[in-house]
Amino acid sequence: MIKLSVPSIILLIIISMNAVAGQKEDRLYDSILKATFTSEKSKIAAQLAGLGTKDAKEKLLQLLENSSSWNREAAVNGLFAFPDDNAGPALFDRMLSDHMIDSYIAEGFTSHIDTYYGFLINKYTALTDRKDRERIIEIISKSKSRKVDAFLKGIIENDN
Repeated sequence: MIKLSVPSIILLIIISMNAVAGQKEDRLYDSILKATFTSEKSKIAAQLAGLGTKDAKEKLLQLLENSSSWNREAAVNGLFAFPDDNAGPALFDRMLSDHMIDSYIAEGFTSHIDTYYGFLINKYTALTDRKDRERIIEIISKSKSRKVDAFLKGIIENDN
């Protein structure tokens, strides 16, 4: 009979839990790839995001680079389900480069403006391309946030 110390047992439990968690992300990711319809893919992506793990977010960021626009759209849905703006740069870059899902991403930024407002303001300030800056103005102005007026007033004041 093998005798294990309490710290060894705890370590084995933690390792087992992490292995199972990683398997869950892998299963959901594979399910997205195998699903037929966009709505089904997006529903599974939301489940993946619901795990709230770093691995889940990485799987969704990986999916954002997939060759299928339906898979990329599902990734967008999942990434916007996270309560932080860490996916902002990847989503923004994809919005500017992917005409198949650009409006879907813009709608996501608009509907999650409280999460992404700071990111978008910083991006606006850093950008020099007029078209890209106008896209941010459009996203922020479509939101019904109270911050919109201050943002637009700031732009007008800076232009004068």
